[in-house]
Amino acid sequence: MSNETVMGVGWEFPTRVSINITRRCNLRCKHCLSSSGLADSNELTTTELFGLVDQLREAGKPTLAIGGGEPLMRKDLFAVMARAKRNGVPVSVVTNGIFVNERIAKRMNDLELTSITVSVDGLKQNHELVRGVGSFEKTIRGIEILREWIVTAKLNIRVTVNKRNIGECPELIRLAERLGVHSIRLTPTLPLGRALKNDYLLLSQDRVRAIPNGLPYGHREH
Repeated sequence: MSNETVMGVGWEFPTRVSINITRRCNLRCKHCLSSSGLADSNELTTTELFGLVDQLREAGKPTLAIGGGEPLMRKDLFAVMARAKRNGVPVSVVTNGIFVNERIAKRMNDLELTSITVSVDGLKQNHELVRGVGSFEKTIRGIEILREWIVTAKLNIRVTVNKRNIGECPELIRLAERLGVHSIRLTPTLPLGRALKNDYLLLSQDRVRAIPNGLPYGHREH
């Protein structure tokens, strides 16, 4: 879990607290920094997550940024997000989009999330190189369903840029525009987790600097 803080004269409070709510995932992405797949035995229980939300309420109600693994594989995800809403704690979620259907999209919209980010790691061939055959169409369909039903949250795409997909960044930005999402984030593959075993994906520093920046629809993060 990590947090971002705002500091002033004599005071400090978190503005964003990030938690990977589970390592369980339906995919086995070749660049996954947490090597997600199976759930950890020591993951926080529902009661512990409720306690975290209550602490955030007392700490100034920073945004709770939920990632994974795949958050939608936790049966208590919506209960945790509902607890956050009741406590006035903003929530954002990162997902691979594959489990998204109309029912899930409607529930997400009802919870008034601040943002929903879906991972797209290239056009079809390169996305499926790292995420698995058949995953691209399911992810795009998930984004389309979210775009149809989500009115309360910003819908974003996140691209983990690697040696194979870096040349597709302009096309991915155009894809984001066609899908009607709010923004696209371009982040380099980090030398952690499964990426260490798939180092052909890693970018040199020169290539990291070549990630498109200043384009009308996207922004770069390192």
